[in-house]
Amino acid sequence: MTRLLLLIGALIGSANAGPVTWYLHGVHYNNVSATGYSAGQFTYDADLNVLTDWSILDLGPSSEFPSSWSFPGVGNDGLFINSSFIILSGLDSFPGSLGHINHLYLVLAQPLTDAGGSVALVPFDPLSPTANSLETYHRSIIGQGFRYVDDGFVSTDGPTTVPEISTLSGVFFTLLCVGVWRGRVSWHSRCEQR
Repeated sequence: MTRLLLLIGALIGSANAGPVTWYLHGVHYNNVSATGYSAGQFTYDADLNVLTDWSILDLGPSSEFPSSWSFPGVGNDGLFINSSFIILSGLDSFPGSLGHINHLYLVLAQPLTDAGGSVALVPFDPLSPTANSLETYHRSIIGQGFRYVDDGFVSTDGPTTVPEISTLSGVFFTLLCVGVWRGRVSWHSRCEQR
C-alpha cells in the first residue's frame, strides 16, 4: 500500500512539472555586418505560458559586442508569447552605452513543453517575414541593429560553454587567410625594395 501511494504521489508530482530552464545552443547569426552568436538561458512554464527568468550573452564584432542582458525585461516579454514563440528583452551592458534595449525573438519548430528536450529554432527566411528568429540590438531613439538567426536550437541539456566546431573552424580559416595575406604582402614589399 505504501508503494502504491508513493507511485501515485510521484505521478501527480510529475504531471505538473512547472518551469523548465532552456539553454541556447549554437544560436548563430550570419549577417554581413553583425556575425556572431548568442549564449544563455531562459526559464519558461509551458503549462502557464510564463517566462520567469533569462540571461543572454551576445558575441560578435568588437565594435558592437560583447553585450549581456537579462531579466527583468523592458518590453513585450510575455505579451505575445506562446510555446512556439518566445520574446526576451533587456538593457544591454555594451561598454559606453546607457543601456540600449535588446530583443531576442525565438521562433520554435515545435512547441516547448514542461517535459524538456531539444527544439530547433526556425532560421530567418526573408520570404516569410512573420516567422523568423532574429535579434534587435542596441535599440535607442536613433535606431537599432538587426541580426538574423541562421542556425541553433534550445535544449534542457545544460549550457554550451564552447562555440560549435563550425564556428571554431571558421575562426581558424579566417586567421589562416589573414596570415597568408600578410605574408604575401610582406614578401611582395621586400621584393619591390630590392
